[in-house]
Amino acid sequence: MSTLASEKTQLEADVELLNQEKDRLHTDVELLEEEKDTLHKVLSEEKDEFIHSAINEVNEKVVARDYQELWEAQQELIKQMESVKVTRDTVIGVERMRGESGDQVLWNFRDKRRATLKEVMSFQVHLTDK
Repeated sequence: MSTLASEKTQLEADVELLNQEKDRLHTDVELLEEEKDTLHKVLSEEKDEFIHSAINEVNEKVVARDYQELWEAQQELIKQMESVKVTRDTVIGVERMRGESGDQVLWNFRDKRRATLKEVMSFQVHLTDK
C-alpha cells in the first residue's frame, strides 16, 4: 500500500509540474503573440513609410523631368523667336533681361510681362494658321 501511496504522491507531483509547465508555456505563447502583433504593426508602419517615400521620390523625379522638358522647350522657342524683329505691333517675342545675367526670356509686349509657355505656343499656332 505504501508503494501505491508513494506512486500516487509521485504522480500528483508530476501532474503539478506538468500544470506549471503548461501555465509557463501558455504565458510564453501569450508573450509571443504580443510580440508578433507588435512586429506586424512596426512592419506595417515601415512599409507605409517606405511606400510614401518611394512615391515622393518618383513624384520629385517626374516633376524635375517635366520641368527640364519645359525649360528645353522654352529655350527652343527663344532660339526660334530671337531672330524676329520686335516692333510696336509685336505681341510675343524675346526680351533680354537687364542685369548681370542678361538672360533672354519670352515676353508679352502687350501686357509688359513674361509670357507663359501657353501664350507663346498659342501665338505660334495662330501665326502658322495664317
